[in-house]
Amino acid sequence: MRAELRRELGAALAALAITLLIAALAAAAPIENFLSYYPFPRLYPWYAYWRVAVVMFFAWILASSFASKERRLVRWLMVTSALALAVSHYTALAAEAVVGGVEIELLPLFYRVEASGGSMLKLDIAQAVLLATIVETALILRKSPRTASGEQQNPSR
Repeated sequence: MRAELRRELGAALAALAITLLIAALAAAAPIENFLSYYPFPRLYPWYAYWRVAVVMFFAWILASSFASKERRLVRWLMVTSALALAVSHYTALAAEAVVGGVEIELLPLFYRVEASGGSMLKLDIAQAVLLATIVETALILRKSPRTASGEQQNPSR
């Protein structure tokens, strides 16, 4: 049991270190120049947070595609990239609200942006990713199904 906990903790710490390294590189790299033909001025304070959110979204997609009970590091990468995505997404929204003068209202799975030109409802990708991560982690970690008598099923029989 202690060795199992040590392996799980080691995988979690390694995933956290990898996620923080990727986030630091994403914040420094001008990925918006690769995503658009038109050059972007880097004047807006939310760009760095947006970059991290975009890269963490792709990291989450990749990690969640390969996550399993046996692949501890990948499973923890899925969790840490989802958390980093949420933190950077909401930090970008807060920076946009402060600098851009817009009002942002969080709703379940959506958020509303209100500006002088009107209001727009947007999918809150951070909430969707966090919810999917919780569901996927629960499905990965669940125990094998029990029979009607309460005994564990043994797939090797």
